[in-house]
Amino acid sequence: MSLFNKGEKKIYHVDHLPEEMKIAIKTIIDSTLPEVAKSYGLNYAYPRVGEPIFIPFGRLDGKFKDTQKAYSKILEEVEKAKEIGISKYQEWYAKAKFYDHYRITFYSTVDKNKGMMIGIGANPLLAIPDERILKISQYIEGKKF
Repeated sequence: MSLFNKGEKKIYHVDHLPEEMKIAIKTIIDSTLPEVAKSYGLNYAYPRVGEPIFIPFGRLDGKFKDTQKAYSKILEEVEKAKEIGISKYQEWYAKAKFYDHYRITFYSTVDKNKGMMIGIGANPLLAIPDERILKISQYIEGKKF
């Protein structure tokens, strides 16, 4: 970390995190099944510019008793980051209903002040009203199948 750039520790690769955190992150990413959400008519939001809910690897560094503690740290950091980030998603997806469930992805970006930033992004689960469904819903409302 530079003497002139105060802030969190810079970590440039997931393999430089503690073993428990590395396992927690890789497990979350490997277990994400967007196809299941899609089969229920839901999607995960895609960021349009930047990653509104971003957690640099430096915030995930530390000592963890086990993988569950590392996972709890990820959830804690997502909770903090979503306070600001979710409002950006709501701007982009104004008609959507958001759920407190997130797809975790690897994400990196370059900031002109902070340099290279590497970490994870959290994309919220959402339901977007589909115009095609809204058009036919008036005909099937109250009907038994």
